[in-house]
Amino acid sequence: MVPSDKSKIRIFYDGTCGLCHKFVVFVLRNMKDEVFIFSPQTGQAFKKIKDSEKYLGQSIVAYIETQDQIFSKGDAIKLVLFHLKCPWKWMSYLLNCVPSAILNSLYDCVARIRHRFFKKPQGACPVVPAKWSKFFED
Repeated sequence: MVPSDKSKIRIFYDGTCGLCHKFVVFVLRNMKDEVFIFSPQTGQAFKKIKDSEKYLGQSIVAYIETQDQIFSKGDAIKLVLFHLKCPWKWMSYLLNCVPSAILNSLYDCVARIRHRFFKKPQGACPVVPAKWSKFFED
């Protein structure tokens, strides 16, 4: 679940989801190292990964290109949290104690209601300071 030192983790996010945009900004603020690249699921990078249509519509999908590994739902959240500053890294360890079926069910519940509680963003990419623009690719 941990990429090699030179690997980047690409986070594909739902560009129509306000919660996803907030998650992207949260990750940018709490990154320990510059390991993440962000791309909307409507972009060309997402279409290039194997079986991408299987993951379309999920709010967050993580992909380690050098290992050709896709993480979705709870596994994606745990992977991202693992690469953030403490205390969020510790949260990934706690989530590892939760059975995948339960964690994915919680993820699905939040995914179903996310559009009701979070305003739809104007564009596919969150509005972020210029210093973070280097982390976004299509």
